[in-house]
Amino acid sequence: MFNLREDKQGAAIVYFAEGSRMTGKESERFRYWCDEKEISKFSCVVVDCENLEFIDSMGIASLIRLYRIIMESGGKLLITRLSQEIREILTTLRLDSLLEIRSDDPSSLIMGNG
Repeated sequence: MFNLREDKQGAAIVYFAEGSRMTGKESERFRYWCDEKEISKFSCVVVDCENLEFIDSMGIASLIRLYRIIMESGGKLLITRLSQEIREILTTLRLDSLLEIRSDDPSSLIMGNG
């Protein structure tokens, strides 16, 4: 469901598998997966949401948790390639003021760390 690609500068891209849905159990799995991958060690984490089809409140909570983990360790979190529907949900919840949401290709973002 989730994949991680690291670069040599301490940045990482998190990818979702095609057709992913961040709901209930998958959100919980994502949180454990982030802990297992020691996601806080990266200076910049880009979450590529191109394949994320749906997110519920638990999925949103997982993104907020990831944001807190990254920020507490002095890193940067970027969310990219959201579907229009998910972007609208995050905007309605005013999370676009908390999360840095971009439309760029994730690889281009980690080259210069955003």
